[in-house]
Amino acid sequence: MTGRTEHGSAPPGVAGNSAPDADGGHAGDRHADDGWTIAVDGGGSVVVRPGQSLSVGRSALCELRVSNDPRLSRVHFRATMPESSGDGAETLTIHDRTDGQNPIFCNGERVEGSRRLHEPTRLAAGRTRFRVTPPTADADEETVFPGPASASFLGTLTEGTLTFDARSLAAVPVTRPDRRFEAVARLPEVLRTPDDLQRLPALCGLLLAGVQDATTVAVVSRCGEGEYRVKEWAGRNELAGPPTPPDELVAASLNANEAILTPDGGGWAFVVPIADPDDGRPGRREPVDRGLLVQGRNRVPSAERAADVRFVTLVAEILAAADRSGRLERQAATLRPFLPPRVLEALGESPDPAALAPAECIASVLFCDLRGFSRTSEQILDERGSAGLSALLERVSAALSVMTHRIRESGGVTGDFLGDAALAFWGWPEADPLAPVRAARAAVRIAADFARKRPAGDPLAGFRVGVGVATGPAVAGRIGTEDQAKITVFGPTANFASRLEGLCGPLRVPVVCDAATADAVAAAGDPSLRVRPLGTVRPAKMRRAERVSELLPAASDSPLSDADLARYAEAVAAFTAGDWPRAAEVLQSHPAADLAQDFLRVRLAEHHRTAPPDWDGVIRVDEK
Repeated sequence: MTGRTEHGSAPPGVAGNSAPDADGGHAGDRHADDGWTIAVDGGGSVVVRPGQSLSVGRSALCELRVSNDPRLSRVHFRATMPESSGDGAETLTIHDRTDGQNPIFCNGERVEGSRRLHEPTRLAAGRTRFRVTPPTADADEETVFPGPASASFLGTLTEGTLTFDARSLAAVPVTRPDRRFEAVARLPEVLRTPDDLQRLPALCGLLLAGVQDATTVAVVSRCGEGEYRVKEWAGRNELAGPPTPPDELVAASLNANEAILTPDGGGWAFVVPIADPDDGRPGRREPVDRGLLVQGRNRVPSAERAADVRFVTLVAEILAAADRSGRLERQAATLRPFLPPRVLEALGESPDPAALAPAECIASVLFCDLRGFSRTSEQILDERGSAGLSALLERVSAALSVMTHRIRESGGVTGDFLGDAALAFWGWPEADPLAPVRAARAAVRIAADFARKRPAGDPLAGFRVGVGVATGPAVAGRIGTEDQAKITVFGPTANFASRLEGLCGPLRVPVVCDAATADAVAAAGDPSLRVRPLGTVRPAKMRRAERVSELLPAASDSPLSDADLARYAEAVAAFTAGDWPRAAEVLQSHPAADLAQDFLRVRLAEHHRTAPPDWDGVIRVDEK
């Protein structure tokens, strides 16, 4: 049966239920002078009288029901008051019914099993706070916290304390707007200060100007379990020295991640936590390590101090946002050499390791290897000995820089460096239908960079490249062990890209791609790219035959015209079909400078321009 509450109607989700007493009446029908009152801060309450045992939790069967707190159990705890002893020493026993999975805190201390109460007490369970008062306690409305409860811990604080959440602060009227606006106007200048040694003193001075009645302002931080220190401070009387932080108040505010105002000796004090902006999860209230402490000596009603709390909270939120922005920028600067903008954008403002987890995808993989590296390295080491290693590393680094620049320029991810080779991929962390085109574009540009004539002293002089591009299923992301990992790509598509790079030598071309990449590039119609077939080959140590093609730049950037490519495609088609005389005839008018034709001419000559009887159109390539 639902009855009335002792302190007005309950908010949504909080109901006080009355239990039958010994006379057949209900607990809510009597005055509370003979029982303990359990009140939800800002909500309903019940009275536990001598000989009664009442329950608190989310269940509708509980005498005090808090249905809007998902962290409470159906029956979270029971409160039992023994029969009156007649000596005025009434007690209340709290029994934890959760087996310690979501504990209860009594004045900030965890309840183990049960706890006997003798005096006014504060309880915290889940996100809800309770005030428990004995029959002889006087009502003090200022101890009721405004707004919904959302913390799971509070320290032991004096009476008259007010705790503020976002909703209650939003309802506080702004006082002294001119003074506060003037202080806030100085905040951007303070935030632009490069380090805390200069920023924190300026911040304290700003707060002192904005809170007219404050005697001291300090930045406090956690330095150990239950220990706090003043990092910086400012006061009206500098000769008085730095304030001593009230540990109980600071602990309660930082642990609850809420602003708390309390009487302090002959004056007042409040602490506002400096917390990262909410990450979007509802009800998130994690403890923080820093806060702003403001103290004053004049006796002013707590309601007037609320406007000061609102002002300081605004400053703390802006400070936290600025700190977070700076931290994210530093993280981005650290990640930028490893990840392209496309991946950084996908990770968003709050990099989550889960976003880098390995995932299956359709990837276009590029494998690029230096040609001439072995000969160049031998020459340098012969001339300079071990002293030439630095020069060799400088040249290789310059070559890898060309590769990674083109890869990043095309939106790819550099997955690994293998000595003088680079592995890159497209299609992760988000699916990209243009991944084959982007990979092809990077491959052609890399080949063009290394094809340019360079003077003898140039670090890239004497280097050429072979590039293989394959498109297909892969696993990409953070791959490795718990101790060491890298962002890379794994699977047969990556292996095949390496095999295709190995065909660049026998086929006498700088860039070789598989059929999936060639078809995607041809369908895209990118004017900067062209594709020509090279034949159907079976690379060394592979069972599968693959139709391979060369990727080339536009005719304006190549010695081969579109007509040249069409003629070569006709020769390849005739060769594959077994019409080798026709293939030889077409190649007669092909430009001699195109080295790719040597691959076909050698095979035509070996068999006197006649296809073998068992010819199936597949060329076996056992060399590299």
